[in-house]
Amino acid sequence: MKKTLITLFTVIIVLTAVSCASTSVSEDKSQDGITYEFYTGAGKVYKISANAGRGYNIVSYLVIPNDVKYSHLYVYPYKSGSRHDYAAHEKEVRTKLKNGNPVADKLKAITLWLVLPQDEAEYMRLGTLLNEPGKWKRLDNQIKNAIEDVYSFLESEGITLKDGIVISGYSGEGSTCVNFAMLHPEMVHAVAAGGLAWHVIVPMEQIDSHDLNWPLGINNYKQVTGYSFDYESWKNIKFYLDQGLLDDRGIKYGGRLEQAGFSIDNERRLWDTFASAMAECTPNAELVLYKKVGHAPVHEDYIRFLKENEGEEFKPITPSKEAVVLLGEK
Repeated sequence: MKKTLITLFTVIIVLTAVSCASTSVSEDKSQDGITYEFYTGAGKVYKISANAGRGYNIVSYLVIPNDVKYSHLYVYPYKSGSRHDYAAHEKEVRTKLKNGNPVADKLKAITLWLVLPQDEAEYMRLGTLLNEPGKWKRLDNQIKNAIEDVYSFLESEGITLKDGIVISGYSGEGSTCVNFAMLHPEMVHAVAAGGLAWHVIVPMEQIDSHDLNWPLGINNYKQVTGYSFDYESWKNIKFYLDQGLLDDRGIKYGGRLEQAGFSIDNERRLWDTFASAMAECTPNAELVLYKKVGHAPVHEDYIRFLKENEGEEFKPITPSKEAVVLLGEK
């Protein structure tokens, strides 16, 4: 009898261990440089190593929750706010992702953490330095290629997501999100981004006779990218873009704005100008100016917006804080 009880107890322990460790993907999976790294308790983490042969020099990390609920791939271009070399930044991302992402975790989304360069030119990699020769040239294409490999990996494991990523971030992350959507609108389902330094890139060639060259707009888009802007895909993207009225971080691309003929003396007026232009040509956009917010993300609004706009219909939300809201014109 005593021996039987010990045997049953052993079996229970083994079954429990198998149950706790199981997800829809295998731990030992290795495919095209995608390898299992560790288990966080909330899900499994896979590393997508840099693969120049497949078109990307960036590293990224894929987090697959135990209980996936969201139907789109969530892409997070993590930015630390400090300058350090690429290896140090990758180490920081590995640490941060163990604590999760406040938006992706609530959505229970499969999340791709991008490890992007953190040098003094970081926010310009998808802007003025898009075509700069070297390791990070056309960083947008590198991101695109990595995402495509992730989709292939997930499909090989029997995980099928809906077409189109959601991409979200704040401050420099937010600018990366919007610029990527501008460069590859065919890949994007929704964008939730903020702290945009008082203006957003818009799919227009001019505002009030002021030429909008990249990265202000698309006046020279084909010259910069090598292809025409895909407005048909752009107009289907759902956007939630915000700025805090009390934000004191300054204006991005101030020199470019002045060269184009815009005054940068009045931040609110600059936001109103570009937000209105964005609303005019982006039917599924919600542009929010929070009246009592500085440089801080309002994550609960991103979560609600991305939940409400998981499907094909555009559904604006009511911001959780006092705000001036502009909606895209149909």
